[in-house]
Amino acid sequence: MNNEDVNDEIDRVAKDNLPARKQTSLKKDRSKVSKLVHSERTKPTFSRTGTSVKDAETNSNDPDYKPPALSKIPTNEFIENFYLNDRHSGKISTSNNNRQKIKKVSTGSRNTLVDPNEMKSRSSSCTEKTVPEEYEAAKEEDLETILDLTEEPSEYDETGLKIYGSACRKFKALPSNSLQKKLANATEIDFQNYGLGPKEAMALAIPLVFNTKIVKLNLRGNDLREEGLKYVCQMMSENTSVADLDISENKIHAFNGSRLVSRMLVDNSNLVSLNLEDNGLTDADAEMLCESITEHAVLRHLNLSRNEFGSPSGYVFKKVLAENEVLQELHLRWNKIRMPGAFKLAQGMQDNVTLKILDLSWNGFEDKGALGLADALKNCVLQELDLSANRISAEGALKIIASLKNNNDLKILKLGRNNLNEETAILMLNMVYKLDDLTLELLDLSELVFRTKEFVASLTNLQEKYPDLTIKHGYSDSYGQRKLKEYDVVEEAMNAMKEYMAENNLNLAELFSKFDEDGSMSVTYDEFKQGLKEAKIPLSSEQIEQLIKALDQDGDGEIDFSELATKMWAK
Repeated sequence: MNNEDVNDEIDRVAKDNLPARKQTSLKKDRSKVSKLVHSERTKPTFSRTGTSVKDAETNSNDPDYKPPALSKIPTNEFIENFYLNDRHSGKISTSNNNRQKIKKVSTGSRNTLVDPNEMKSRSSSCTEKTVPEEYEAAKEEDLETILDLTEEPSEYDETGLKIYGSACRKFKALPSNSLQKKLANATEIDFQNYGLGPKEAMALAIPLVFNTKIVKLNLRGNDLREEGLKYVCQMMSENTSVADLDISENKIHAFNGSRLVSRMLVDNSNLVSLNLEDNGLTDADAEMLCESITEHAVLRHLNLSRNEFGSPSGYVFKKVLAENEVLQELHLRWNKIRMPGAFKLAQGMQDNVTLKILDLSWNGFEDKGALGLADALKNCVLQELDLSANRISAEGALKIIASLKNNNDLKILKLGRNNLNEETAILMLNMVYKLDDLTLELLDLSELVFRTKEFVASLTNLQEKYPDLTIKHGYSDSYGQRKLKEYDVVEEAMNAMKEYMAENNLNLAELFSKFDEDGSMSVTYDEFKQGLKEAKIPLSSEQIEQLIKALDQDGDGEIDFSELATKMWAK
């Protein structure tokens, strides 16, 4: 072969066996291939151009077979295909569709690229194919490593931990070590009162889109604002694992947040419990939320307490109770739902067959609202009803107790902190006693003090007939606890007198003068009782009797001003 033919072969090999390059670098490729051709002319034939090594060995037995002119150039089938065909995609493909692992083996100062399926046969025959340094240098710019195709692909990050770090860096939010641990291992995230703002809410929301382990998210008492709530709601529209969401005490009414929550409820079909307590929600927000709550397929627990819902919201919640078929627990305490709203709620209860717990405490709908709820108790499946602190008096309370005759589901009834006197309490206990089939387990009359023998006798008879029934009465440790404590009747009576003096801007001498008509600075028992009654100081007959006994220290049948002053300011 003359020099011209060799140059033609060099051009062809440069085009066929090296990566496509710009025409301006072709001369450099020709020089490298030229060295490669001339340095390898004397080596045995181990490869081909256009056919596999195996085919070349088979054809060599054919007497008519003529090998190609440059059959002495050493090649590696896997490297050739990766380098020429798939170097941009990062995949290795072979003509026989057999994807294999290519190992880079260091042998002294020379790099050898070996097919694992051929290692055994080659080592025995010592016919290992090598790639000259010039050839490898020619493609070093494009090929840095050989991919290990047996390596398992990276698994889906079901915790969202990796993307959380990226989100914090991108949005310049301070990462939380606590959150990182919870994303990796926990099923609940509790960030109550953490001071989370919009940036932190965004950084939290992004990984929760991918996380499939967290089922409860508590963001109570933060500073999400409209932007932060938007991120949380968008996340909940995509998330499939969080079933319990608490975004209470975030004042979402200030920026029409009910619209975002309503849209989220439409998109999310996995939420079981939602807490929107103390967010300043109004009757307009109730209208916004009504449709999405009514049609939600799995929402069972809803807390809307401590908002600004009024009687118009009662009409809205009537529809929710009448049409929703999954809601089991509804909390509406500390709102402003008066008599008309309570009456509409009661109508919705009569059509509901799933609601188990209803909390309407601290709304102030008085006896008229209680009468409507009493009628609803005859046709509903409620198991717990809280009507505490609603200004209910004897009429409403006795009507509710009477409805238990037709109710076989109610287990907990709370009527504490209402306007119930001792006579009413005794009548209530006697009515319960006459019931033949009682399912009630707790009658809560907390903050109502009854100590007369008649009340104690009625209570004792009732507990003997129904030993599993618990009656709670008297003062409790706090509004949120049921445990009763010992209290001092005289001290409570003195406190009531102090409150009366403060409200009417009176001192003790001025109050006593109302009782002491003759100015003797001493009053009889009857004068003292009559003076308390005329002043309308809220004391029961039992408290007055105990107070008189404590004040008359010398037992002379009269109460001196000095005795009252000594007891009043003793503590």
